[in-house]
Amino acid sequence: MPATTKNLITADRIEAGSDFIRVWVFTSDGASAHNLTNHTFTASFRPSFDSSTVFTATVTIVSASAGKILITIPDTETRDYARSAAAQERGGMRGVWDLESVNSSGGRVIRWLEGSWIMTDEATR
Repeated sequence: MPATTKNLITADRIEAGSDFIRVWVFTSDGASAHNLTNHTFTASFRPSFDSSTVFTATVTIVSASAGKILITIPDTETRDYARSAAAQERGGMRGVWDLESVNSSGGRVIRWLEGSWIMTDEATR
């Protein structure tokens, strides 16, 4: 199953100094929920694929049988990244990301989502 492209831009962009919170539901065939029992998720955000600078999201399974997850990046993480040296470089407030899971009942790794992201800076500090 190839990953679905999900660009976190415009309405889904990340905002520096704010919590990023999204709930997503995964389906197997476009209609029925994908069962996420035994899956452990990780999501990483980088300025570029070869960058060692990374920030991560916490991914919680809300309902395994309904295929529902909650992805969060706390305000402290978005604020710290926006003030980092990587963010201060040209183009550093944008990058690439993906969401993967490992199924513990077989070790299979699945990349669910991938794409680009934009983080807007904040004026209030």
